[in-house]
Amino acid sequence: MKACAAIFLVAVPLLFGCAKEERPLLPQTAVNITISLTDPSYTLLQNPSTAVKVSYYLARPVGYLGNGVIISNTGVGYNAFDATCTNQDHKSITIVDQIFGVCPVCNTRYNLLNGYAEGKGNLHLQSYRTMPSGNYLTVFN
Repeated sequence: MKACAAIFLVAVPLLFGCAKEERPLLPQTAVNITISLTDPSYTLLQNPSTAVKVSYYLARPVGYLGNGVIISNTGVGYNAFDATCTNQDHKSITIVDQIFGVCPVCNTRYNLLNGYAEGKGNLHLQSYRTMPSGNYLTVFN
């Protein structure tokens, strides 16, 4: 009985004392935007494997540090990601080749269909939820 108590006293601190706290990639930023897929700025999203960047909504910058939100049409739905590079520089990503984004500082390349990083960075983009409704798409968290 004393042996069980001793093992318990040693095991519990080891299990819980060394656990690292999980933190989000970027600080939580409130996002709630609704775009019209028939708006000329966003009609490209009607085609699969395309992406657009929303920098402002209702005259206010969106995304972490105002870097924008990237929305992509995956062919089976829509994904949305914060346009902020997840490396230390936190710069805004530029869309290239429709399905890739690149950080202008560290040159990390991101797949905009799934948010995964390729190259120097190994952290994926922070995602937001999407909800299509008719010709409208809402991006939120």
